[in-house]
Amino acid sequence: MDAPTKRQTASATPQPRFDLIIRGGTVVDGTGAEPVRADVGVIDDQIGRVGDLREATAADEIEARGLLITPGFIDVHSHSDLTLLIDGRAQSAISQGVTTELVGNCGHGCSPMGESPTFAANIFGYDPSIPLNWRTTAEYLSRLEEANLAINAATLVPLGNLRLATMTDPEAVSRPAERSAMRALLAEGLEAGAFGFSSGLQYPDSVATSFEELVDLTREVARRDRLYSACVRYTDKRAVLGITEPIQTAERTGARVQISHAMPMPGSPSRMTERTFELVEKGRKSGVDVAFDMHTRSHGELNISAMLPLWAVAGDTSDIARRLANTGERTRIKEYPGYVRRFVENPGPEQMVIALTRDTRLVGRTLAELTPADGDPMDTLLDILASEVDDIHRPLVLINMYPEDDLAAFYQNPMCAIASDATTLSPDGRLANAVFYGAYTWASWFMRRVVRERSSLPLPEAIRRVTSLPAQRIGLADRGAVRDGAKADLAVFDFDAVSDHGTLHSPNVLATGAVHVLVNGVPAIRDSTITAARTGRVLRSP
Repeated sequence: MDAPTKRQTASATPQPRFDLIIRGGTVVDGTGAEPVRADVGVIDDQIGRVGDLREATAADEIEARGLLITPGFIDVHSHSDLTLLIDGRAQSAISQGVTTELVGNCGHGCSPMGESPTFAANIFGYDPSIPLNWRTTAEYLSRLEEANLAINAATLVPLGNLRLATMTDPEAVSRPAERSAMRALLAEGLEAGAFGFSSGLQYPDSVATSFEELVDLTREVARRDRLYSACVRYTDKRAVLGITEPIQTAERTGARVQISHAMPMPGSPSRMTERTFELVEKGRKSGVDVAFDMHTRSHGELNISAMLPLWAVAGDTSDIARRLANTGERTRIKEYPGYVRRFVENPGPEQMVIALTRDTRLVGRTLAELTPADGDPMDTLLDILASEVDDIHRPLVLINMYPEDDLAAFYQNPMCAIASDATTLSPDGRLANAVFYGAYTWASWFMRRVVRERSSLPLPEAIRRVTSLPAQRIGLADRGAVRDGAKADLAVFDFDAVSDHGTLHSPNVLATGAVHVLVNGVPAIRDSTITAARTGRVLRSP
């Protein structure tokens, strides 16, 4: 008897009836494996089968010949904590094939929350029209569910929120009783389903955090096998210490650690990229579960209000305006050793570009151009804040500091996940006028520029960096791969057409090239058009 052909073998295999079959595409499964031609059958919110489904039937079908089928992209470093509450459509993400985001990064986020108005300074994309009227992580996650999300969202518990909620003076070293209260709030957040803990050790509320405090808090994370996401303390000439500290924290506690946007900044020691890789590899060889991520912008991005110590934003709008108008108070602010002052020193005002402020004449101009010859660039920034004191956390500055060649080389390290470091937005509705550079471009720029045009990474490995690698780091066992039984978060791309369109002067333009995107088995994009589906979920760590 003749051996069965592949078609005969497939037809002999019992075929369930699927809700949806994606037919004839090239599957890049997210693991780094070579692409294969296959069909993907979806049942409810899961991938029922990957393979030859010619004999199978379905209620709905998508033709994918000539297209790539990949897992939905997973953003391991997002700041969409509040923007997802404002507008859950997340069109900037969906248009790039992004189906899941991890928020609560850099020690910033929306929970836990106390009574102090200084919490607003700790939320990227803060909107004063949104009442911050929840308190716990559980309440925040419930609010996310009520927002009817188009994508999946998971959260970390941010260090800044813990300190603001428990400390009389968050700019001081914590006392034992305050540290105990922080541990209790962190434990509460982890029990509610947070996937870990994050720190932002250069921000005003966390700059005084001791190594002992980090160890204390990270032990709570390690006890539950969750993630510690570290926005490091030093990125200048002390950058080696910056990379070493989270690794040593993990050595002490046993936690998994993710070093955020780890590429060296201007002012760091020579060969710092190589040193970063060496330190991470040394940590891994010693048994530490450590990896890192990097965004896809040639610039850093910062709220100008990050130059203000916490005392400067205390009280109401009139209190803040009075301080910004007082010469003595301004001098104290300018002496504050934060992120912004460091960038004014290096790479300097010539590399700092005003990105968002009400006076559109300033947008796109450097801080050097806007500062008189005998003036202080810090005063120029304070003048911008004073002009927008009613929404003081809105103005943005970009810092040019990541050459494209260096970025491409950094991405080549196999432990580097690719992330947005941005908020999720939509070009119309309540977020139409909100801006965060990279929101509309991060993944599409990576696919277009790094993968297709520069060929800096092979396609299967590039897809791994935005799918199974971030899923593994976060702890999402059922997402990030095209395989039987995984959740049906899928992106179907015309790889040759993938492109980003946002620019400095017109940032809120949707990416193109994602022909179909499924979130939990339901098309969020169909035939290159965003649908009305809102099938995202709030993910909780078990």
